[in-house]
Amino acid sequence: MKQTHAIAAVLVAGLFVGSNALAAATASFVARDTLVAKRPRDLVPSDLAPSDEVPEIEIDRDGDALSEEIRPRPTDTDIADTALVFTNHTRHRVEVRCLARNDNGETIGRARIVVPGGGLRYLRASDLSEGADFVGSALCKSAARVVATAMLFGVEISDLPSRSVRRGKVHRFPLIATY
Repeated sequence: MKQTHAIAAVLVAGLFVGSNALAAATASFVARDTLVAKRPRDLVPSDLAPSDEVPEIEIDRDGDALSEEIRPRPTDTDIADTALVFTNHTRHRVEVRCLARNDNGETIGRARIVVPGGGLRYLRASDLSEGADFVGSALCKSAARVVATAMLFGVEISDLPSRSVRRGKVHRFPLIATY
């Protein structure tokens, strides 16, 4: 589709301008723009891989544990946490690695979960921060396509934004918190 638009732009530039030099310059610009748009972007930072500086922990919680945790807690008004939930619609188990950053962009934790085929697993923001209070974001990468959702639970339950790209293999959670 972009190539069709690029070709049309070159033809229009050549027709209206009448200058081969300008048409060639326009063609070069449009072709460069098309190539940049097609270049694969590295959406997952290299620091998503395990490191010695911030150790990776493994979490294994299923849907039953999630249903117990997300019950509203009207008496515990000073406790809130975010659940990062991954649902696997394939028949094969899928590994998911996550990296959390605080509001200053510093890496504060890493975690890994394995989602069974047709199953659901989740981790909490408090897992990523080892129980420390923080507000930040998370970036996760899965070996195959999973559906990612996030919810804040505490006094009330609220869904939080999440975005999956690269065919459901890279998952961004722009806001996660625990306190």
